[in-house]
Amino acid sequence: MNLLISALYSSCCADSEQSIVAARASVMIYDEGNRRWVPSGSSQGLSKIHIYQHTINNTFRVVGRKLHDHEVTDVKSAQLDKIR
Repeated sequence: MNLLISALYSSCCADSEQSIVAARASVMIYDEGNRRWVPSGSSQGLSKIHIYQHTINNTFRVVGRKLHDHEVTDVKSAQLDKIR
């Protein structure tokens, strides 16, 4: 049953999400304990950042991928209010 649901979701919803903007950036996270910005992830360097829109649900998500080692960060919607 789960396999069928996954297959149906993949076939009906895979095209429902699209990248609406992309940019290269140094991704930083604010460390409130030390009151400074620190690099996100386990390595430094530029990332390719995408903002994806789910066109059916009208929701958004931010995904970053490091250019040199392809480390992926998916910013959860609960964290979007912390973006400065």
